[in-house]
Amino acid sequence: MRTELECFTCMVSAIERMVRKCTSDDEKRIELMMEGIAHIKNIDITKTPVESANEIFAFIREKSGVYDPFYEMKRERNKKAEEILKEIIPLIKDTPDPLLTAIKVAVAGNILDAVAGRDDLLKQKINHILNNPFDRDDHNRFREILEKAKKILYIADNSGEIVFDRVLAEELGKRGKEIVFCVRGGPAFDDALEEDFYEARIPFVSKLVNTGTTYLGVVLSQAGEEFIREYQTSDLVIAKGMGNFETLSSSAKEEPPLFFLLQAKCEVVGRRLGVPPGSFCFVKHEG
Repeated sequence: MRTELECFTCMVSAIERMVRKCTSDDEKRIELMMEGIAHIKNIDITKTPVESANEIFAFIREKSGVYDPFYEMKRERNKKAEEILKEIIPLIKDTPDPLLTAIKVAVAGNILDAVAGRDDLLKQKINHILNNPFDRDDHNRFREILEKAKKILYIADNSGEIVFDRVLAEELGKRGKEIVFCVRGGPAFDDALEEDFYEARIPFVSKLVNTGTTYLGVVLSQAGEEFIREYQTSDLVIAKGMGNFETLSSSAKEEPPLFFLLQAKCEVVGRRLGVPPGSFCFVKHEG
């Protein structure tokens, strides 16, 4: 997967979001914005879109001197996710298929950033996810592998969304699985860090690790030694969100079995998955 034409619009938008979080001074914002955009011309388009964006985000953090621009927003998002999850739990209490429902709840969290501040739309979309099949669905293959798996590596995505991961972690834990949970190694836009994990109160986790980098996604050649050790010794890997999909689908092999759980929010990822933008997918990586 490489950086495509459509990716540049998203990069500029993401730079603006980050710049606004770094300072309230309009002149400094404009300066950071212009320097961030100037960095776009130097990116390697043969890399994934996430890798390209990571280089720019690292520059903005260094230039602004703001270590974690989205810190406060992540706290607010986690609290909001808790409120929403409390409303969802009664709806899934007597579900006939707890595992599939837990998977759908986990992917429902993937839309929190896209509909921020629009509660009615959020609830509407969550109900749609819970009551409809995935647009690409490998959950039956997942069940087969899960039955024999002992150790699962669960790679989280965004803050807020991580609260919804609690439901799937609990379902996996009830099945006697060892869960190693993974967050980013440092501020990576609005992705979940260790603090978000503890706020989310994820159950049945035997070990918490991080990717070893302050980057969105996971590029295996850049990941920390502890992460690689846990990845290679897992019987099954679950990776949430587009950033993990973009990077791991480009760098991972067939083993260990790897499943991506995400909403394809753009044309580029949709084309890669063979689905329209907006589709929800639970898909096995084929290496």
